[in-house]
Amino acid sequence: MTGQNNEQISRKFGIDDLLIWVLGNTFGLNVGFLLGFMSHNIINTIITLDERIALDRGIDLSVYAICIGTSVGLTQWLLLRFKVTQLSLSALWILVSTIGILVGFWVGKYLGLILGLDTNFSDIYYVILVFTVSGFLCGILQWPLLQKHMARTQWWVLSSTIGWGLSSITFGISLGVVTGGTWMWLLRKEVQHEID
Repeated sequence: MTGQNNEQISRKFGIDDLLIWVLGNTFGLNVGFLLGFMSHNIINTIITLDERIALDRGIDLSVYAICIGTSVGLTQWLLLRFKVTQLSLSALWILVSTIGILVGFWVGKYLGLILGLDTNFSDIYYVILVFTVSGFLCGILQWPLLQKHMARTQWWVLSSTIGWGLSSITFGISLGVVTGGTWMWLLRKEVQHEID
């Protein structure tokens, strides 16, 4: 990207865009939860009681993770591509977001078991652990897609980790605030780097 393009993008990512980013991420996360809940209920009406007992936790965890990851990934991609920064970001963003959250939910579950936490999402420490691990893996997978467009994108991994971890107790608001703040900072740093 040229300095001129970065400057144009940076000017476009102001406070109003941060608000849109926060609302979009909050919306995406909560829609993902809703879709996961609806999918869970549909699956439970289709399968028998014996199958439900055998598949109980595995299906629920995967369904919720896929719905949340896809919903947030799609929302972020649409905002980054068309509204907030207008980056020519690959639609792979949606896929890697979904994979990161899905794998993160499972890794978080096993870490929770190792740590002796209640893995039914009734233990707030477990929920924070799962979302933090998911945010880290999601950020790691998104990072290479961002590197094509700007420098210092390693900070995205940290902001994704913190944003997702805190979103487990803020219903997605912190995901938008932390990652949106990182976008503002990254884009401003990129413009400064190009000017220097």
